[in-house]
Amino acid sequence: PRQGYPVFVDGKEVGVVSSATKSPLTGKVIGMALLDPSYNQKGITVGIDFRGKCLDAKLVTGPFYWVIWLASILL
Repeated sequence: PRQGYPVFVDGKEVGVVSSATKSPLTGKVIGMALLDPSYNQKGITVGIDFRGKCLDAKLVTGPFYWVIWLASILL
């Protein structure tokens, strides 16, 4: 997803992607979005309109990279 792509919950637009990129640590797409405060809850699943397709994304609290880094050291 790119900056400006809409974010949906149950078909209702609740925000917009502010930035996204592929994580060098996980190989997955990570990003940030500006959301309506009532939908800003850890663990909620949102949909991102990506060129007409709806991509699912889960909201997490930051910084998420510390957890991945720590797990890679402990394993």
